[in-house]
Parts: sequence; structure tokens; C-alpha cells
Amino acid sequence: MTHSTLVVEPFANISAQELLRNIHGLFGWVRKEETGIRSVVKALDWPWRYMILSKGCLYLFRHSDDQNFCEAVPLSSFRYSTTSM
Repeated sequence: MTHSTLVVEPFANISAQELLRNIHGLFGWVRKEETGIRSVVKALDWPWRYMILSKGCLYLFRHSDDQNFCEAVPLSSFRYSTTSM
């Protein structure tokens, strides 16, 4: 199933818990490469981030109860599809 209805820009200011209350998306912990770290060997040193994928935007938080995200990426220029497992 391909989605074409996406939010153009992420919310300006939203907490992780507020996103989770209204979510119809995915969430969980991921490791995120920090700027300047390019080595695959150092991948285990990448910090953990709490990720929420909601309404066409990817939000990254340092903790699942943070009031503000540290990064938000609009996915409007990306094509993606869902699969069943």
C-alpha cells in the first residue's frame, strides 16, 4: 500500500507523549549517527534516540518523555510502502 497523503512540514513544537496519544504510526528506539562519525566500527557508539513516525514525519527524541524533539524530518519527498509480516 503506497501512501500519498503526507504532512509537508513537521509540527513546530510537540512532545513525544502528545504524538503518542494521537499516533497511527510507528515508534521505538533506534541508534542515530551523529555528525562527524563516519566509521561503521563506531556504530555501537551512536546514541539511542526515540523515534516516532507519524503523519509523514519522522521525529527523533532523546527520551520517550521529552517535551521537544531534537530532530524532525518531513518525508514528503520520499516514497514508502507498508508490508504485512
